[in-house]
Amino acid sequence: MIKYTLFKTRPPKEFEYSPRYHDESKERIEKLEKKFRSEIKRSDADPGRVARMKDEMHTQWGREHVSKQSGFQRMRFVIIMVVLMLALLFVYNQLDLRF
Repeated sequence: MIKYTLFKTRPPKEFEYSPRYHDESKERIEKLEKKFRSEIKRSDADPGRVARMKDEMHTQWGREHVSKQSGFQRMRFVIIMVVLMLALLFVYNQLDLRF
């Protein structure tokens, strides 16, 4: 076999992979789960404490959901009111009503 070639082949290039996507909510949820799991492991002797911690987790997540939901509801209400006011103004101008 001939070991000499006309062109040398280069070794493959190496690269470092660093993910660009960062899921903040997933990390926050994992952090909360880790916190509550460690607390649950410590409190295996007290079954009432586990139930209280589950309730606390549920209320924390529920509060966050309600606050986001109420903001969306408020924004939707404002948009609907603006559209209704514009529609009434248009009808008023088209009918040319004077009191």
